[in-house]
Amino acid sequence: MNKLTLLISAVLVPVVFIAVTSVYTVNERQQALLFQFGEIKSVQDTAGLYFKRSILQNVVYREKRLLRYDLPERQVILGDTNRLIVDAIVRYRIIDGLKFYQRVSDERGLHGLLDPILEANLRGQLGEISVVEVLSEH
Repeated sequence: MNKLTLLISAVLVPVVFIAVTSVYTVNERQQALLFQFGEIKSVQDTAGLYFKRSILQNVVYREKRLLRYDLPERQVILGDTNRLIVDAIVRYRIIDGLKFYQRVSDERGLHGLLDPILEANLRGQLGEISVVEVLSEH
């Protein structure tokens, strides 16, 4: 009986391991990119249970919800030469996980791409107005 239990365990443990590592789920707030050796094999953006080739493939999840990026504080010179410290946020959503990965790969890459664009726009917009316009209610 002891040898039979050992044999069943030797067969059952790897089978269970392969079965467990071959399944992944995507919830309604996510999209999943399935990679094999660093190459994208598929993109799942609908919720459900999916299968993959155990250890050979890995899954990276991306949020479909509205995301927030807090820009670092910046000192901006207004149109009337007053200095203002600006703390800004950006809201964005990843619509196409494949394109997002191909262009910036992750959120850190996106932040590196957005920083100079947002800084130029902030300086451009705030550089044309005075401190009175910034503080007014209109």
